[in-house]
Amino acid sequence: MISKRSFKIFFIFLLGSFILSLVNPQRALAKILFSDDFETGNAIDWSPNSTLWKIEEVNGSKRYGANINTGSTIIETYAGDSTWDNYIYKVDMYAISGDDKNLIFRVIDSNKKYGLHMRNDLISLEKYDPDYGISEVIYPASFVNNVLYRLKIIVNNNNIKVYSNDSLLIDHTDTNFPITHGKIGLRVGTGANYPSSVWFDNVLVTTLDEPEETPTPIPTETPTQTPTPTLTPTPTPPTPVVFLPGLGGSFNFKEMFLGVSDPDGWRMTPGANVYKNIQNAFEGSSDFFVFYYDWRKPVLENAQKLNDYIQNTVKPWNNKVDLIGHSLGGLVARTCVQKTANNCYVDKLITVGSPHYGAVDAYPALEGGEIWRSGPIKLGYELLVHYFQQPGETRRETIERIAPVLKDLLPTFDYLEKNGVNLSPEDLSFKNTLLPSLSDLSLLENITKTISGRGYNSVEKIVLSEANWVDKILGNWPDGKPEQKIYTLEGDTSVLIKSASFPNQNIENFTYTLDHGGIISEESPLKKI
Repeated sequence: MISKRSFKIFFIFLLGSFILSLVNPQRALAKILFSDDFETGNAIDWSPNSTLWKIEEVNGSKRYGANINTGSTIIETYAGDSTWDNYIYKVDMYAISGDDKNLIFRVIDSNKKYGLHMRNDLISLEKYDPDYGISEVIYPASFVNNVLYRLKIIVNNNNIKVYSNDSLLIDHTDTNFPITHGKIGLRVGTGANYPSSVWFDNVLVTTLDEPEETPTPIPTETPTQTPTPTLTPTPTPPTPVVFLPGLGGSFNFKEMFLGVSDPDGWRMTPGANVYKNIQNAFEGSSDFFVFYYDWRKPVLENAQKLNDYIQNTVKPWNNKVDLIGHSLGGLVARTCVQKTANNCYVDKLITVGSPHYGAVDAYPALEGGEIWRSGPIKLGYELLVHYFQQPGETRRETIERIAPVLKDLLPTFDYLEKNGVNLSPEDLSFKNTLLPSLSDLSLLENITKTISGRGYNSVEKIVLSEANWVDKILGNWPDGKPEQKIYTLEGDTSVLIKSASFPNQNIENFTYTLDHGGIISEESPLKKI
């Protein structure tokens, strides 16, 4: 028989346990979906798309990764179940060489997935979807070689969080056709710079350890009200749209060749068929305007003229316009937003293949009088040089005089190499003074979207040698003469992705596998616009 004292002690114990369970309820335990530390020396649970994947002893531990010794190469390997939806994906990453470090998740197949692209100056969250193209959001971060990073990705419905060494780097909600389920994966790649050696370890995938419960609302009876007549509101007119063509896209014979003022003579350059589709999309709209401009002039000068055009010609009813600029046109529009007193009346800004951090082929034009682009742009420059070149003047001098815009297009990133050393853009004979003055992106945040192209050979770096004695006499190539072009697929043939997009989490960047003309003429990017 239990004594009263024993019963009392037992009752107090039960009561205390009950109270503790209320104060500190047990957390829901996460379920392990997948794990691999590669200590067995095999990777039988992985599905690689290349024989380069292997397990090696790296930095004191067996790791799964690859060495890639060729340029423009990407390899992937997948694990898990394509039905996985919400999960936590953890992995250690250790890179020995190369610029690019990558992870992939919610992988449906090789064409549809999310990815993380990590470099020494940024991390970008990318979405690959064959129906909607490639989109990316860029955040500031730093990932260097020979450092171990513990990465964690949490995918919960359409929200994605990314941590590195327990520091939150990305908190993004994908509201544009999110990918809701898929496998995990690893990725190693190279661009123009190689080799690349990246290794992974301690892969762990679990369910979410703190599933959120959505409370069920209690229905309440709504009293019946006598309806009152509603007046039909007057429809709100749409916000006007102003489109700016790119370099060489505007033409005015009198002003460009005769030097005669003819403000009403500007029109689309004959043969600029790349803009037909966007014009057709707005055909019949009285709220669509095209701003033509002298693309040889400095960007800031054209930006001020754009502001005047909006004020005096567009005359927006609500003092707001949406700006769409292709190539140089996007840089002019962006400069107008950042440099004019009323911020160019902007409501939304879309730049398409615009050289926000410069274009590599401005260098040969300014330093040597060489036009590397082909097609109408090259023809236009050749005609202008032929028409305006003065006696005793070199091609380089003529181009510098008639096209001051080229100084505004010089890259602000490292793109020149001489004697094995990168040349700083700040130390060159010709310097870009415009782009550094636009480095504060706060006025562009939450109103700007960029569109860029990839998958096409684009010059990323120029290897220089000393100019010969003839060039030196003529004043050509003061910083060095190109002897080799290094290409990457991370561009649209004219503008690199890293120049056409912004590393800012409040600016959306979208990328398509299209060239410089395709990103303004093909259906997928036009739908985004």
